[in-house]
Amino acid sequence: MSKSYNVCCLPGRYSHFLWDVGRFLHSGLLDLGRESLLSYNQASSKHVNLFIGTHQAEFPGIETLLGDSIIIETEALARGMINNNPLSKEFLEKSHFPLLRKAREVWSFCLQTNEYLLSLGVRSKFFRLGFSQRMLELKPQVFKPFDFVFYGSLSEERREVLDALANAGYKVGFTFDAPGPFRNNLISSGKISLCPKGSFGDFNFPRFVYLTNNAIPLVAERGRGSDVYESFGLLAEGPEGFLEMLKEVINTPKEDRESLARGFMEKALIEMPMSGELTKILEL
Repeated sequence: MSKSYNVCCLPGRYSHFLWDVGRFLHSGLLDLGRESLLSYNQASSKHVNLFIGTHQAEFPGIETLLGDSIIIETEALARGMINNNPLSKEFLEKSHFPLLRKAREVWSFCLQTNEYLLSLGVRSKFFRLGFSQRMLELKPQVFKPFDFVFYGSLSEERREVLDALANAGYKVGFTFDAPGPFRNNLISSGKISLCPKGSFGDFNFPRFVYLTNNAIPLVAERGRGSDVYESFGLLAEGPEGFLEMLKEVINTPKEDRESLARGFMEKALIEMPMSGELTKILEL
């Protein structure tokens, strides 16, 4: 396999959520000493393309590049659906599955998705999101107006947690689709970030890795696959345990929360670098 890569994030409504995954992959490749580009909707015929976001829409012409390309599958796929959404069945069968089958490889950080794709004859590999010094970018703020902050889509379960915190008198900050700089400002404006599990029961890998990588105090809800990250953060069991731990941590001294977060970051950077995770699946 070529040692030159192009990490290409494709356009779509949710591309801003996928950008961090692309940047972690790009950072890991650079840490390995590989040539790597990071692009938005710009495929390259001279590199191995790592496409992110193919599940969002149809991309005419992409098939001509798939023979020497890798698709990064970021979503939970099972029972013919994307993220357990029945409305995705037709698109998945007619467009997305054929695309996955044409790719040189598919990489997924969701173990269940990887096993599902293998059962369908897709050349799929499981990988884990790791950490990188290159992704240290959030600037700490002295003034933190929010007790808790969360960015992302609001499922019923997530809304219940945010409402419970607000009803208990805590100040809660939230954004869904704010551009990166504004999202990052919100994160830095909170005392604790929330990392609830996904709607399909999977651990929220990208959010947890990004926040931990930047030494942000956070509480995460355990999900499928979270055992790998147990030593890099505070993980709670179930919605009630998640809410209880959030209230417990907010009452600890600020210095203790931030010191713990820095310790988790330092441990993660040493023990689970993105470059090491990539080494396991790249043909060196």
